[in-house]
Amino acid sequence: MSAHDVMEALYSHWTTKTLDTTVTGGLWLSLAPQGTAYPYCVYDVISNVPISKHGSSSTAGTEVYDLEFQLSLYDDKMSTLAAASKAVRTAFDFASITLGASEGDVLQVRFANEIPTKLEDDIWQWVLVYNIMRSLPIDPSGGS
Repeated sequence: MSAHDVMEALYSHWTTKTLDTTVTGGLWLSLAPQGTAYPYCVYDVISNVPISKHGSSSTAGTEVYDLEFQLSLYDDKMSTLAAASKAVRTAFDFASITLGASEGDVLQVRFANEIPTKLEDDIWQWVLVYNIMRSLPIDPSGGS
């Protein structure tokens, strides 16, 4: 599974939920441009690791992966940041996210953690961490 495919799937899910009406500064990959309007969100894939194999050999069966991603919201007002966080959680908690035909089946999207923090210069950050459990048939050729 490529990080690019995951990022596209997360962005697509974001746009279908019209979160830009609440998070008016938009969604950015890894880093928002300087001067981006608040509130805004930055997203990243944190990890993508196999956690178990089901089947009789290393060339047949299914492999289960745990993929972790993070949505970091930023604002200069805690009140609007809390509203943005609530809207994002509503859109992503237990969501149906499609990763693409060759990327396996999403078994569950589950919320893992949230951390609101006051940063320097009166900027607030609210980090939401999610895990996606997915299954993928084992490629007998050894490819991924």
